Amino acid sequence: MDYQQIGLKCGIEIHQQLDTEKKLFCGCKSRLSKDKPVRSIIRKLRAVSGETGEVDVAAAHELLRNKEFEYLIYPQESCETDLDEEPPHQINPEALSTGLQIAIMLNCEIPDEIHVMRKTVVDGSNTSGFQRTAIVGTRGWVETSFGKVGITNVSVEEDSCQIISKEAGKVIYGLDRLGIPLVEIGTEPDIKTPEQTREFAEKLGFIIRSTGAVKRGLGTIRQDVNVSVKGGNRIEIKGAQDLKMMPKLVETEATRQLNLIEMKKSLEEKKADFGDPRDLTTIFSNTTSNMIKKNLSMGSVVYGFKVLGLSGFLGKEILPNRRLGTEVSEYVKSKTGAGIIHSDELPNFGISQKEVEDVRKNLSCQNDDAFILTVYPKNSAEMAIHSAMERLKIAWREVPKEVRKAEADGTTTFMRPLPGAARLYPETDTPPIRIDKNILEFLRNNLPELWENKIGRFTREYKINKDMATQMVKSEYSGLFEQAVKLGLVDPNLVFRALTSMISELKAEGIETENLTDETLLEIFRESPKSVSKEGLYEALKQAAKTGEIQKIGGLSEQELTRIIQKVISRNKDALQKQNPEQILMGEVMKEAKGKADGKKIMEILRKELEKGRK
Repeated sequence: MDYQQIGLKCGIEIHQQLDTEKKLFCGCKSRLSKDKPVRSIIRKLRAVSGETGEVDVAAAHELLRNKEFEYLIYPQESCETDLDEEPPHQINPEALSTGLQIAIMLNCEIPDEIHVMRKTVVDGSNTSGFQRTAIVGTRGWVETSFGKVGITNVSVEEDSCQIISKEAGKVIYGLDRLGIPLVEIGTEPDIKTPEQTREFAEKLGFIIRSTGAVKRGLGTIRQDVNVSVKGGNRIEIKGAQDLKMMPKLVETEATRQLNLIEMKKSLEEKKADFGDPRDLTTIFSNTTSNMIKKNLSMGSVVYGFKVLGLSGFLGKEILPNRRLGTEVSEYVKSKTGAGIIHSDELPNFGISQKEVEDVRKNLSCQNDDAFILTVYPKNSAEMAIHSAMERLKIAWREVPKEVRKAEADGTTTFMRPLPGAARLYPETDTPPIRIDKNILEFLRNNLPELWENKIGRFTREYKINKDMATQMVKSEYSGLFEQAVKLGLVDPNLVFRALTSMISELKAEGIETENLTDETLLEIFRESPKSVSKEGLYEALKQAAKTGEIQKIGGLSEQELTRIIQKVISRNKDALQKQNPEQILMGEVMKEAKGKADGKKIMEILRKELEKGRK
């Protein structure tokens, strides 16, 4: 695909939780709770007009779902502010400081005043119906091998509730995640290829984590990708977590938009016209379709309408296994919960050819007309039909601006319309924050070392290869590694192995490693002689993991090791007659040495002693 020719534009939004003790606007613990909820409340939300006097299109879409929300309350991780029963406290200075630091690292301009805004969100993920957010940096940039990518803004904002479960007409949320500080970073649409998307996202992640002030682990970072092509529209893809999958997501979305644009050109030759919706329930009174029978038995009706001149279009593939009918179906289901069936996929689902013909006759369909059916309770069925018409009208007009969910295979599914400017308005409960020039100067003079630079330094200073340096810098043991190496006792390569593969091996053996705190590990390295073997270090780690005690790691002298080897040889004289006896005896010698000698040294002396025996 020629990405320049199709006018591909991409941008990225990253939401990263900050590792603060308290939440952004209250004093609750900034963490997911391990306790059971103490009680819950039930709410319904309504959208309000923004400063423009309009209701945001995404908020209006959510209201159609008419859902009820239950919020679980936790003892130390939620309070009256989370319930929207108490005004927000002053913004967390620790979170603000980290946000400003990240903005500086991204070459941003820092505003003189920080203003907290409300962002309308009525999907239930926030009890108040809005999310609090504050821009701390604008007009920044990051260099990539493909060129600069502009940073539109850096914001500090509160995280949303986490979904605990869903059921018909209701979502249950946990309040513990609500209010955990996030940094949100949005870029300009400067990314021009799928591969640049991946490179930039990785680089941005490196910069953020360089601060050492962000949370780690599953769910602490969320990445969204914005994609458009010439003649298309901006699509926001939520949940682009896998960096390796990111180029595929971009490429697939570009293909989807190009195919929708081509379809729009074909549709322009036809008039967007529909027949009146009709109740077709009687046609299916004796149906063999289990799906329809089940719904009818629960009081549903069959509604349908014809689409003039659209025969064959609803079944046209936009992507493998995804058709225009799929786009319409996802849109209808998102708005009303109802599913649809279209004529291009019939007869199917137990629906007979005769029933298809009866529907066509009832709707007065001509040969080139299509039709759409839904089986749902009457009020919702009517709404579903009108939603299907609405989505088809959009297909005639444009590629719709949407928020879509990333799927594991690189495709996406419809979530909601793309929010607009109407969703933002000022937070009147939080006064503006004047930024002190001295604080900014202090932050600029005390920026953390970038991961990219640290990887290079680890490689140069500690003589480990780049892959090892990258793995260590990314790990939770980065600081401990440096402290241990600077003791000058244990070889850096052995320190690396201890903090990575050795701890993993202990876990694989079923040994709990909670006792191996940073302080314990550092003490083990401090007690290790320069001649410590990997076996000796492993035994010390195992002992500390099991008992919490740090044993003195004493290395065997050459004389002591020789005596052990001589004893092993004398006990296993039959092994001398076999091929490669040193391989047979090595394991037993290592058991006797109990990790107090290096494997290379053992093999060297063992071969010498075996040679003596042969003479």
